[in-house]
Amino acid sequence: MLQRLLAMQRKHKGFSLIELLVVILLIGITSAIAIPNINGWITDRTVKKEVYQFVGEINEMKSNKLNEKDIEKIISKIINAKKEIINEKGENSFSILMGEAMKQLRGKVDGKIVSDKIKELLKD
Repeated sequence: MLQRLLAMQRKHKGFSLIELLVVILLIGITSAIAIPNINGWITDRTVKKEVYQFVGEINEMKSNKLNEKDIEKIISKIINAKKEIINEKGENSFSILMGEAMKQLRGKVDGKIVSDKIKELLKD
């Protein structure tokens, strides 16, 4: 009997159709379970990455914020540098001053705060 099995084994090279079908079935079942989990994991990682990036940007904006004294110093320097234009154009010089101030303060201070501070300092 052992000789018969050895003879059959030598003669029989490769896989049977049933063996191949079983392997394909197992791959299909594994894929059906794994693919939704992988897609969920990828989506979860993408969302977490976006959230961490957003939080980082918020923290960066917080660290770039200037206090009122710093804002006033910057605007005062601009006003002093543009005294001639202010004397020449009067109230019409506001847009020039605002443009110069926002070049330095953009992203660090709200434009309304800059506008109000320029108006306040121009009155003085």
